[in-house]
Amino acid sequence: MRYAILSTVSSDRMNYQLAADSAGQPRLAQMAVIFVADDGTPASPVTYTVKPDGWCMTNEATIASGVTDAMLEDGIPVAGVCGAYVSMLNNGYVVVAYGSPHHLKLMRGECRRLGIADHYATTQSIDVCRALLDVCRIPNVGRKGFKLPKFEEACAHFKVECPPVRDAATNARLTLGLFRALVDLGRLPAPSLPSGD
Repeated sequence: MRYAILSTVSSDRMNYQLAADSAGQPRLAQMAVIFVADDGTPASPVTYTVKPDGWCMTNEATIASGVTDAMLEDGIPVAGVCGAYVSMLNNGYVVVAYGSPHHLKLMRGECRRLGIADHYATTQSIDVCRALLDVCRIPNVGRKGFKLPKFEEACAHFKVECPPVRDAATNARLTLGLFRALVDLGRLPAPSLPSGD
């Protein structure tokens, strides 16, 4: 099985109650992918930066990612990034991401705005965050069971340094490490198909 470790940076916070391409939803600023071959060998990260077409980064998004409007001016049109994304899906890669529903929603929003097929219903993915629920076992204060670990908490569980400011490439590299930890533990779940809009 071939995997694509995916991470994105968005221009703002996502509203999960709205459709991916609704007015006001954030835009794709960066996409980073690390392809992992059948034998488990990862390729070098590939990072795409999107040139804005009328939108800009919020201060909050820039603080979290380090991605600025000035950096985006050297990017490429979003159509080129979505073309690479759809090509990845067409080539049968399983998308692996930390919080995969977020990244998949952001990408399908951009594909829909362009009027191209996003292959959403057939996109196989693994959510590393959810897979680590029973590995990190962080108490859900005031409730039963465990809570989904934040990215920083998951990295801390495996004693991996997690910088406070992370662009898409940094998150992809860290996600690759968490993915490998799940493989080593024998806890990598089978890919699943998405649900929701």
